[in-house]
Amino acid sequence: MRIDQINIYKVTLPFSIDFRHARKKEPSVKNVIVEIIADQGNIKGYGEGAPRPYVTAESQESASESVGNFVQKDSFPWELNAISQIWDFVDS
Repeated sequence: MRIDQINIYKVTLPFSIDFRHARKKEPSVKNVIVEIIADQGNIKGYGEGAPRPYVTAESQESASESVGNFVQKDSFPWELNAISQIWDFVDS
């Protein structure tokens, strides 16, 4: 499988009910969606991240930037023949 494109979307998802926890009350949440397009558009996959400064020390911006930095590495597995390539990349 050949990864052709990676898109990063910053989304704000409104809560349909009042959502509170010990740290704050928010009307919405800011997440990051990553879309992978492979084999000339025949395969699409999605992942969602929930960066929270008070939990992960990340923001929407820093998480998006990190994904962009990872895919620019020479070792990023654009051509996938085995799932182990992903784990090898993560471990490196």
